[in-house]
Amino acid sequence: MVVIFTCVIAAYLGTARRLEEANATVARQQAELKARDEQIARLEAELGKLSIKDPTKVHILTLPSKEDWHFRWRIYLPKGKRWKITQALGGNVPKQGFDLKGVSHGSTIFGVSEEEFTAEAWLQRDINGSMRLNLHFGNSQSGTGISEEDTKKLLASGSTQSHTAGMSATEVYDPAGPIELLRLHKHSSVPQPDGTSISSEKPDFGFLLLLEEAKP
Repeated sequence: MVVIFTCVIAAYLGTARRLEEANATVARQQAELKARDEQIARLEAELGKLSIKDPTKVHILTLPSKEDWHFRWRIYLPKGKRWKITQALGGNVPKQGFDLKGVSHGSTIFGVSEEEFTAEAWLQRDINGSMRLNLHFGNSQSGTGISEEDTKKLLASGSTQSHTAGMSATEVYDPAGPIELLRLHKHSSVPQPDGTSISSEKPDFGFLLLLEEAKP
Protein backbone atom coordinates (compact mmCIF):
# COMPACT_ATOMS: atom_id res chain seq x y z
CA MET A 1 0.00 0.00 0.00
CA VAL A 2 2.83 2.37 0.85
CA VAL A 3 4.48 1.67 -2.49
CA ILE A 4 1.21 2.17 -4.38
CA PHE A 5 0.49 5.37 -2.51
CA THR A 6 4.00 6.65 -3.22
CA CYS A 7 3.62 5.87 -6.92
CA VAL A 8 0.27 7.66 -7.08
CA ILE A 9 1.71 10.75 -5.39
CA ALA A 10 4.74 10.73 -7.68
CA ALA A 11 2.52 10.38 -10.77
CA TYR A 12 0.29 13.21 -9.58
CA LEU A 13 3.24 15.51 -8.90
CA GLY A 14 4.76 14.67 -12.27
CA THR A 15 1.49 15.39 -14.07
CA ALA A 16 1.02 18.65 -12.17
CA ARG A 17 4.56 19.75 -13.05
CA ARG A 18 4.07 18.94 -16.73
CA LEU A 19 0.73 20.77 -16.71
CA GLU A 20 2.34 23.81 -15.10
CA GLU A 21 5.12 23.76 -17.69
CA ALA A 22 2.55 23.47 -20.50
CA ASN A 23 0.57 26.43 -19.12
CA ALA A 24 3.73 28.49 -18.87
CA THR A 25 4.60 27.61 -22.47
CA VAL A 26 1.12 28.58 -23.68
CA ALA A 27 1.28 31.89 -21.77
CA ARG A 28 4.72 32.65 -23.23
CA GLN A 29 3.55 31.85 -26.76
CA GLN A 30 0.46 34.05 -26.33
CA ALA A 31 2.65 36.92 -25.11
CA GLU A 32 4.96 36.46 -28.10
CA LEU A 33 1.99 36.44 -30.52
CA LYS A 34 0.57 39.59 -28.92
CA ALA A 35 3.95 41.33 -29.17
CA ARG A 36 4.27 40.23 -32.81
CA ASP A 37 0.77 41.51 -33.66
CA GLU A 38 1.53 44.85 -31.99
CA GLN A 39 4.79 45.13 -33.93
CA ILE A 40 2.99 44.34 -37.20
CA ALA A 41 0.37 47.01 -36.40
CA ARG A 42 3.12 49.58 -35.72
CA LEU A 43 4.93 48.73 -38.95
CA GLU A 44 1.70 48.90 -40.95
CA ALA A 45 0.95 52.29 -39.41
CA GLU A 46 4.42 53.57 -40.30
CA LEU A 47 4.08 52.30 -43.87
CA GLY A 48 0.50 53.52 -44.20
CA LYS A 49 -0.76 50.02 -44.95
CA LEU A 50 -4.34 49.15 -44.08
CA SER A 51 -5.14 45.81 -42.53
CA ILE A 52 -8.52 44.82 -44.03
CA LYS A 53 -10.30 42.53 -41.58
CA ASP A 54 -13.86 42.73 -42.94
CA PRO A 55 -14.49 44.04 -46.50
CA THR A 56 -18.04 45.08 -45.51
CA LYS A 57 -16.69 47.59 -42.95
CA VAL A 58 -14.95 50.95 -43.18
CA HIS A 59 -11.22 50.82 -42.34
CA ILE A 60 -9.20 53.92 -41.45
CA LEU A 61 -5.55 54.48 -40.60
CA THR A 62 -3.94 57.84 -39.79
CA LEU A 63 -0.86 58.57 -41.90
CA PRO A 64 2.09 60.67 -40.68
CA SER A 65 2.35 64.27 -41.82
CA LYS A 66 5.42 66.51 -41.78
CA GLU A 67 3.44 69.76 -41.65
CA ASP A 68 1.37 71.43 -38.95
CA TRP A 69 -2.39 71.57 -39.50
CA HIS A 70 -2.15 68.78 -42.06
CA PHE A 71 -3.99 65.50 -41.48
CA ARG A 72 -3.80 62.39 -43.66
CA TRP A 73 -5.59 59.04 -43.65
CA ARG A 74 -5.62 55.82 -45.61
CA ILE A 75 -9.26 54.77 -45.99
CA TYR A 76 -11.00 51.65 -47.26
CA LEU A 77 -14.71 51.94 -48.14
CA PRO A 78 -17.03 49.05 -49.04
CA LYS A 79 -18.23 48.89 -52.64
CA GLY A 80 -21.63 49.99 -53.89
CA LYS A 81 -22.16 53.03 -51.63
CA ARG A 82 -21.91 56.79 -51.93
CA TRP A 83 -20.21 58.75 -49.17
CA LYS A 84 -20.22 62.25 -47.77
CA ILE A 85 -18.06 64.35 -45.51
CA THR A 86 -19.65 66.80 -43.08
CA GLN A 87 -17.52 69.76 -41.93
CA ALA A 88 -18.48 71.63 -38.76
CA LEU A 89 -16.61 74.80 -37.77
CA GLY A 90 -16.93 77.23 -34.88
CA GLY A 91 -16.62 77.78 -31.18
CA ASN A 92 -19.61 75.57 -30.39
CA VAL A 93 -18.41 72.38 -32.07
CA PRO A 94 -19.29 69.64 -29.53
CA LYS A 95 -16.52 67.90 -27.63
CA GLN A 96 -18.38 64.60 -27.96
CA GLY A 97 -21.20 63.21 -30.06
CA PHE A 98 -22.58 64.34 -33.39
CA ASP A 99 -25.33 66.78 -32.49
CA LEU A 100 -24.70 69.73 -34.82
CA LYS A 101 -27.83 71.74 -34.05
CA GLY A 102 -26.82 75.39 -33.89
CA VAL A 103 -23.36 74.60 -35.28
CA SER A 104 -22.25 75.97 -38.64
CA HIS A 105 -21.74 72.94 -40.88
CA GLY A 106 -22.13 71.64 -44.41
CA SER A 107 -21.80 68.34 -46.28
CA THR A 108 -20.15 67.32 -49.52
CA ILE A 109 -21.02 64.11 -51.36
CA PHE A 110 -18.04 62.46 -53.01
CA GLY A 111 -18.18 60.02 -55.88
CA VAL A 112 -15.43 57.69 -54.71
CA SER A 113 -14.80 54.83 -57.12
CA GLU A 114 -11.72 53.23 -55.57
CA GLU A 115 -12.09 51.03 -52.52
CA GLU A 116 -8.89 52.26 -50.89
CA PHE A 117 -7.45 55.77 -51.13
CA THR A 118 -5.66 58.53 -49.27
CA ALA A 119 -7.66 61.42 -47.77
CA GLU A 120 -6.25 64.72 -46.55
CA ALA A 121 -7.43 67.74 -44.57
CA TRP A 122 -5.29 70.83 -44.17
CA LEU A 123 -5.41 74.51 -43.31
CA GLN A 124 -4.12 76.94 -45.93
CA ARG A 125 -4.55 80.60 -46.84
CA ASP A 126 -5.95 81.26 -50.29
CA ILE A 127 -4.70 83.89 -52.75
CA ASN A 128 -6.66 86.55 -50.85
CA GLY A 129 -5.05 85.63 -47.55
CA SER A 130 -8.18 84.04 -46.10
CA MET A 131 -7.85 80.79 -44.16
CA ARG A 132 -9.55 77.68 -45.51
CA LEU A 133 -10.02 74.13 -44.33
CA ASN A 134 -9.31 72.05 -47.45
CA LEU A 135 -10.37 68.46 -47.92
CA HIS A 136 -9.04 66.01 -50.49
CA PHE A 137 -11.17 62.88 -50.50
CA GLY A 138 -10.38 60.32 -53.17
CA ASN A 139 -10.49 62.12 -56.51
CA SER A 140 -12.53 65.04 -55.16
CA GLN A 141 -11.58 68.19 -53.31
CA SER A 142 -13.51 70.86 -51.41
CA GLY A 143 -12.81 73.74 -49.06
CA THR A 144 -14.54 75.66 -46.28
CA GLY A 145 -13.66 79.24 -45.42
CA ILE A 146 -12.73 80.27 -41.88
CA SER A 147 -13.36 83.83 -40.73
CA GLU A 148 -10.43 86.02 -39.73
CA GLU A 149 -11.77 86.14 -36.16
CA ASP A 150 -11.85 82.34 -35.92
CA THR A 151 -8.46 82.12 -37.61
CA LYS A 152 -6.95 84.27 -34.86
CA LYS A 153 -8.48 82.00 -32.23
CA LEU A 154 -7.18 78.91 -33.99
CA LEU A 155 -3.61 80.19 -34.40
CA ALA A 156 -3.34 81.99 -31.05
CA SER A 157 -1.17 80.62 -28.26
CA GLY A 158 -2.81 77.93 -26.16
CA SER A 159 -3.43 74.21 -26.22
CA THR A 160 -4.87 72.10 -29.00
CA GLN A 161 -6.79 68.89 -28.42
CA SER A 162 -7.41 66.63 -31.38
CA HIS A 163 -8.47 63.10 -32.24
CA THR A 164 -8.20 61.36 -35.58
CA ALA A 165 -9.54 57.98 -36.62
CA GLY A 166 -6.96 55.19 -36.76
CA MET A 167 -4.36 57.09 -34.76
CA SER A 168 -2.08 54.13 -33.96
CA ALA A 169 -3.42 51.23 -36.03
CA THR A 170 -6.17 50.37 -38.51
CA GLU A 171 -9.59 50.98 -36.96
CA VAL A 172 -12.77 49.31 -38.24
CA TYR A 173 -16.17 51.06 -38.32
CA ASP A 174 -19.75 50.23 -39.18
CA PRO A 175 -20.49 51.87 -42.57
CA ALA A 176 -23.84 53.11 -41.20
CA GLY A 177 -21.79 55.77 -39.38
CA PRO A 178 -21.36 58.57 -38.71
CA ILE A 179 -17.62 58.11 -38.28
CA GLU A 180 -15.50 60.73 -36.54
CA LEU A 181 -12.62 61.32 -38.92
CA LEU A 182 -11.22 64.36 -37.11
CA ARG A 183 -12.25 66.40 -34.07
CA LEU A 184 -10.10 69.37 -33.00
CA HIS A 185 -10.54 72.04 -30.34
CA LYS A 186 -8.34 75.04 -29.60
CA HIS A 187 -8.18 76.39 -26.04
CA SER A 188 -6.71 79.80 -25.25
CA SER A 189 -4.19 80.44 -22.46
CA VAL A 190 -5.63 82.03 -19.31
CA PRO A 191 -3.02 83.93 -17.19
CA GLN A 192 -2.91 83.07 -13.49
CA PRO A 193 -1.97 85.30 -10.50
CA ASP A 194 1.29 83.39 -9.98
CA GLY A 195 2.46 84.19 -13.50
CA THR A 196 1.60 80.80 -14.99
CA SER A 197 -1.22 80.09 -17.39
CA ILE A 198 -3.82 77.38 -17.86
CA SER A 199 -6.01 76.35 -20.78
CA SER A 200 -9.49 77.79 -20.96
CA GLU A 201 -12.20 75.38 -19.89
CA LYS A 202 -14.34 76.12 -22.95
CA PRO A 203 -12.76 75.83 -26.43
CA ASP A 204 -12.44 79.04 -28.42
CA PHE A 205 -12.69 77.29 -31.76
CA GLY A 206 -12.94 73.82 -33.22
CA PHE A 207 -13.72 71.76 -36.27
CA LEU A 208 -15.18 68.33 -36.83
CA LEU A 209 -15.08 66.05 -39.87
CA LEU A 210 -17.63 63.26 -40.11
CA LEU A 211 -17.59 60.48 -42.69
CA GLU A 212 -20.84 58.67 -43.42
CA GLU A 213 -22.83 56.98 -46.14
CA ALA A 214 -24.82 59.36 -48.34
CA LYS A 215 -28.42 58.19 -48.18
CA PRO A 216 -30.57 58.42 -51.36
